[in-house]
Amino acid sequence: MHPRSFLIVSSSATAAILSTSLFADLDIQRYSSSTNYEFLVSHMPDLDQRRSGLGADSDGDAGGAYCFPTGVSNLFAYIANHGYTYCAPGQADWQLNTNHADATDFIDRLADEMNTSPTNGTTNGRGYRGARDVLQDEVGSRFVIEDERYSLWNVVTLRELSRAGIDDDAIQSLCYGKYETLGYNWCDERVIKRKGGHCMTFVGGYRNGSTREIMINDPDGSGDANTVQSTFKTLDYDCPWYSDLVVSFTTVGSCLLPKQGMNRIQRNFGDSFLRLIDSRLAIRPANCYSWHSYDNGTSCAVETSGLPFGPGEFEIKFAPSSSAASRWNTGQSLAIAPNGRPFLLAADGSIMLRENDGEHATMRTVPLGELDLPPADGITFCSDRTLVLRHNDRLIALTGMDAVTTDPDADRNPPTVAWEAQAPFQIGQVIPSRRERTLEDDSIHTVLAFSPNLRVIFEASGNPEVEPQIRSVPASLPLDPERFNQTIIVEDGAGTIWFTQEGDRKISSLDREGQVAIIELPVKKITGFDIDDLNQLLVVDEGRVRCFGLGARGLEERGEDASPFVGHTVGMGFKVDRSTSNYDPKQHREEQGWFDAPELAPAPPCPEDLNGDGQVNGGDLALILSSWGGDGDDGADLNGDGTVNGADMALILSAWGDCL
Repeated sequence: MHPRSFLIVSSSATAAILSTSLFADLDIQRYSSSTNYEFLVSHMPDLDQRRSGLGADSDGDAGGAYCFPTGVSNLFAYIANHGYTYCAPGQADWQLNTNHADATDFIDRLADEMNTSPTNGTTNGRGYRGARDVLQDEVGSRFVIEDERYSLWNVVTLRELSRAGIDDDAIQSLCYGKYETLGYNWCDERVIKRKGGHCMTFVGGYRNGSTREIMINDPDGSGDANTVQSTFKTLDYDCPWYSDLVVSFTTVGSCLLPKQGMNRIQRNFGDSFLRLIDSRLAIRPANCYSWHSYDNGTSCAVETSGLPFGPGEFEIKFAPSSSAASRWNTGQSLAIAPNGRPFLLAADGSIMLRENDGEHATMRTVPLGELDLPPADGITFCSDRTLVLRHNDRLIALTGMDAVTTDPDADRNPPTVAWEAQAPFQIGQVIPSRRERTLEDDSIHTVLAFSPNLRVIFEASGNPEVEPQIRSVPASLPLDPERFNQTIIVEDGAGTIWFTQEGDRKISSLDREGQVAIIELPVKKITGFDIDDLNQLLVVDEGRVRCFGLGARGLEERGEDASPFVGHTVGMGFKVDRSTSNYDPKQHREEQGWFDAPELAPAPPCPEDLNGDGQVNGGDLALILSSWGGDGDDGADLNGDGTVNGADMALILSAWGDCL
C-alpha cells in the first residue's frame, strides 16, 4: 500500500444526507499556482468491474474489460446521490451488496451504449458517445460532457484534471495508456508506442513543487463477482512529469513528430511500461456566457452555471481600454474552449483567458512564447482543441490553448501552430462546426468561415488530406449584409446552419442539401441565439432566454425543465458551452492501441514492500502493526490466511532490506 493511501466508506445514512443536498462533496479546491494546487472529492463511488452479468474476457473473468463503463458509472452514481435522484442508476448506497445487481445493470447499459467488447474493452471513440447519450437521456442539458484524448496536438495533464475540478466543479474518469519504449531517435527523444490501457475514476490531484500525486478509484476491485461489492478505497500514486516523449510506431522519422510531455501514474516500481495519462472524460455543470456594458464604458463577461451546486454567476470586468464593446455583438471576440473556459480577443489583438484567483475570476493575457502571429480579428475553438485565429483571409490554428496557463512553471507543452488555411475571400466570421460526423469522417475537426456578404462558406479542417470546401448561401435566405456585425451564425449537430440578425423576430436555416427554411418566432426582438447539446434553440428575447425545439407541431416553445438557462437575463454575445470530443480515427483507432483492455495490477517487486518505497523496512513493519488482527484488506495479510498476525510479521523480517 502507498503510504498516503486512505479509505473512503459511505453509509446509508450518508447517502440519505447527500440526497437532500444539491452541493457536491468537493472538499478541497485550491489553485495557488501551476506548481501548488490541490483538489479532492469525497463520496465518489468505487464500483467493481468484475461481476457476473457482464461479458467475460479472454481469461473467462466476467467484466474483465469493462473498466471504462464502470469508471463512468461511478460519475453517474455520484450525480444521483447529489440531488439528482432521478438520474440513473439512482440514489443509493452503492457499497451495499443489496444494490449490487442494480449497479451491474447500469454498467451493462453504459457498456451497450459504448459498444464495449468483453474481450477488447471500449474502442473507437464510443465511450464518450455512449456516456453522452445516456447523460442526456437522464438529465437533459444540465450537464455537458467532455472527452479529451492525447493527440499529436494535445496531451492530458494532472493539472488539467485538477483545474477542471477546482474551477468548473467537474467530476471525471481517466484512462492511462501502457506505453512501451521503442528506443531513442536521432533527436535524443524517447519514442514510445501504446499497447492498450486501463480506465479509473479521478478523485483528487496534488502538486507541491516537484511532488505530484493523483488519487483514483480503480474499478479493478476484489469483490465477489456475484454479489459482493468490495470496500470503496481511494488509491494514491505518484504522478511525475515525463518530458521529451514522441508517440510513434517506429523511431525512424520520428524527429518530425512533435515532442511532448505527459504525466505518468507510478503504479509499480520497476515496471517496464510507462503508464501515461492519455485521456479523460469530464462531466461538469453547463454554463452560459454573455456580455454587458456599463455607462462608463466598462464591459464584463458573465458566466452562469445551470446547476445549483455549480460555480453560480460571476462577472469578469474589463476596463474600457481592454475591450471594444462594439465588437461583442458579432460573438467573434469570445471563444469557449472545450473545457468550458472562455477566451477573449481584446481590442489590441491579444488573447486572454479566464483564470480563477480564489473567489474571483480574472482575464489574463495568454503567453504565446516565440510565436510571431498577425493581429487576429476573430477567434473560435475547433473540436480538436485548437484555437483558430482569423486574420483577413487566413485561418491559423494554435495547439494546446485549452490547457494553456499564464504560469511558465506549469507542466505543459508550448503553444505551436497546428495548421493554416487560406480562403479565397476576406473572412467575416468563423465558427466551429458542430456536425455529428461518423467515426471514419476525415474532416472531423472543422471550422466554417463566412464571407462578409454572408453568401459564401469556406469549410476547412486540420487534415491536410482533405481539401477545403466552398459552398454558397442561397439568395432565398434573408440576410442583410449591411447588418453583418449583428449576424449570429450557429451550426447544430445535424450540420444545419442557423442564422439570425439581432433585432429580428425570425431565424433561418440552411441544411446540408441546400434547403432553406425561415421561421417566424413569437418573440419581440432577438438579442442573442445559440443551440445546446439537445439541438434546442436558445433564443434571447430582449435579454431573456427562451427555449424552442422541434415537436409534433413543428417548432414549439419549451419551459424551464428543457434548459437550465430558460428565464435567465443575459447581455450581448450569448453563448453556451457544449459537449465535446477530440476523437480522431487516424490517431485513436484500435490498431494503435486505443482500447481499454483487461488490466490486472502486476505484482510489486516484492509483496513485503507494503508502502512502495523500494525497501522492506520499519515503515512496512508499522503498517503490519497498525493492521494487527484485521482481515488485511489493505494488503497487510501477506500470507493470505485472512488475518494480519505474526506470520505476516515474519515475512516482513525475512525480506528486510532493499526490494530487488
